Amino acid sequence: TTNLFFEISGINTANYSNLVLSLGHHKSTIASSNELAIEVSADGTNYSSLTYSRASGSGTAVWALVNPTGAIPSATNLRIRFRQTSTSPQFRIDDVKLTGVAATVSPSISAVGTLAAVSTTYGTASANPTSFTVSGANLAEGITVAPPAGFEVSVGNNNNFSGKGNSVIVGSSGTVANTTVFVRLAANTDVGTYSGNIVCSSVGATDATVATVASTVSPRPLSVTANLLRKTYGTEDPELTYNASESAPFSGSITRKLGENVGAYAITQGDLSAGPNYSLSFTGNNFEITRKSLNITAGNMTKTAGQTLVLGAGQTNFTSSGLVNGETIGSVTLTASGGTQAEDLAGIYTLTPSEATGGTFSPSNYSTIYNSGTLTVLDAPTIVTIEDWAAQKGLEGENASPSADPDGDGMSNLLEYYLGLDPTQSGGTNQNTMVVVPGPNNTVSMTYR
Repeated sequence: TTNLFFEISGINTANYSNLVLSLGHHKSTIASSNELAIEVSADGTNYSSLTYSRASGSGTAVWALVNPTGAIPSATNLRIRFRQTSTSPQFRIDDVKLTGVAATVSPSISAVGTLAAVSTTYGTASANPTSFTVSGANLAEGITVAPPAGFEVSVGNNNNFSGKGNSVIVGSSGTVANTTVFVRLAANTDVGTYSGNIVCSSVGATDATVATVASTVSPRPLSVTANLLRKTYGTEDPELTYNASESAPFSGSITRKLGENVGAYAITQGDLSAGPNYSLSFTGNNFEITRKSLNITAGNMTKTAGQTLVLGAGQTNFTSSGLVNGETIGSVTLTASGGTQAEDLAGIYTLTPSEATGGTFSPSNYSTIYNSGTLTVLDAPTIVTIEDWAAQKGLEGENASPSADPDGDGMSNLLEYYLGLDPTQSGGTNQNTMVVVPGPNNTVSMTYR
């Protein structure tokens, strides 16, 4: 039977070059032909022949070393086929040997994929991460995946990100199968536009890079509302306060329009800021200064019936409490419920102050309470002549004359009359004919005959 063969297959020569085959061949006859074809194939379909020389001619069968020549391919499944070329008896081979030079195998990294933009708002990581795949071969260690500034990466899922700018390790030494790497902007990335290359590296391997698409971090909206504040005229300002929609790294402060008189003053943003990562929206309010309580009280006054008292504007007979900042009141208007005319009867009348003015105070800064005083009108003293007085004392004749001294105390009747003494008793008795009354503004009035 012709074309009998056997084949050695599954030989991995992918990492070898300069392949050389040798074998022992037993020539089974004395014929001159080699009787054996030696063929090689990289795919099991297409075979190429190797050539070799062997002694030919007559002679007894003998083993001989054969060194075929020809190209032997580098393949992951090399096949070597030994095929009979005649109907001659059997052929035998032994000690098949394939040698070659091992190729230097370099570690390699592959990164595949086109990334999309992952824009977001400060404080929130990108809602929809983008991704690519990375793999490696012949590695001494795993693949380090390093994101550019502002980005973070996660291996295998989108729930375990590394943190802004931090690297992750994919796989270990040897072969790293295709692995998905997710990419997004970190929540704490500052406002701005970010791009750059994601670098995949391992010892001895050429870096593989994946370009990110320019992605933007927008300012975070932040609302601030000033609180309505009040103070009473003349007191210190309370601290200006506000409410914010969320906590933020605030600096500076809000302010109010200047002024210390009663009224409403706008509260403005001033130099309050939360930094470039926030878009601050400010709503103002009012700072109100309210009136202070001021008490003005009319001073009490006294007059005698028959006298005329002139009141009205420009009066200073009053007291006050509640003024601040050393302010003063010039005068008030005083009106009486009666008693100011000469013919008015004795009694107590009401004095009412109003219309404080002058000095250094401003009426618009105060809520003024006017308190009344009293006007006391006294009866006029009864006029008694010295003659009637002497008669009342029981003096007659010479003892009733103004120059007499009936009691012999050295004081004449006239002097005793003036002083209100008794002319019949030595030293006399004070009959309080002199009237002393307190007057306005710490004065004293004395009425006598």
